[in-house]
Order: sequence, then structure tokens, then C-alpha cells
Amino acid sequence: MPIDSFSPSIETPHDIIHSIDRENVGFSRKNRAFAFDFTVKAVNAPVMREMFAAALNGNRFDIGLYNTDSDNHDDWIFDEMKFENCRFTSVNPSEVDNEGGVPTMTFSGICLNLTASNAGSDIISAGNN
Repeated sequence: MPIDSFSPSIETPHDIIHSIDRENVGFSRKNRAFAFDFTVKAVNAPVMREMFAAALNGNRFDIGLYNTDSDNHDDWIFDEMKFENCRFTSVNPSEVDNEGGVPTMTFSGICLNLTASNAGSDIISAGNN
């Protein structure tokens, strides 16, 4: 899909464990959370309509990021990342005025799984499908 900007967020929260004898005795790992924001320009009207309908209907979808430059595999840490089993949580249309310019729409969402691979091998597979 023609996404203009993509901002992922991966939370890996931990709590410090204390005891009655000492402070800071260890960590307790909490659940991970995968979220994202991306922006699409209104000139991609069919795509924007499809995503807006998915947001309103609560449809599931996947987002894939791929390195398409076969000569420069070192530009990215991973050759591909997949945010799987996603749903939109909010949609924010930009302001429209008489000054011109292309309106945009920002979509925010959450995902249940993240997979990242390099040279065809999965390096990270986290979450729950």
C-alpha cells in the first residue's frame, strides 16, 4: 500500500521487584505491545477508502515492510518486518483549507504479532497470532 510515513512502536515493559529485605532484587517482565502510526495522502483515494472502511468495520490486516534494494541489504537491520493481525484504533484526517496542499489521513493501530527476518530466516517472532 502507498504509505507515506510509518512509525512503529514496540513496548517491552518491565517492573523492578523489591522484597522486604532489599530493594531492586530483580525484574518482572510484562506483556509486549506492538503499535504503529502511518500517514496516507488523499491522492490515494481508493487506498484511503479501503483503510477507512477497515477502521470503521474493525477488520484485521497485516503490514509488511520490505527491503527492495537487492544490492544494499546492509541498509536495514532486517530484510523484512511483518506486523501481523493488526487492527486500527484511531483515524485522524488532516485539516482541509483553501490554501491548497494535499490532505492526509493518519491511522493508528495495534498488532498481535511481529516477525522480522534477514536473508529469508526468521530472526524475531514475537506475540500471539
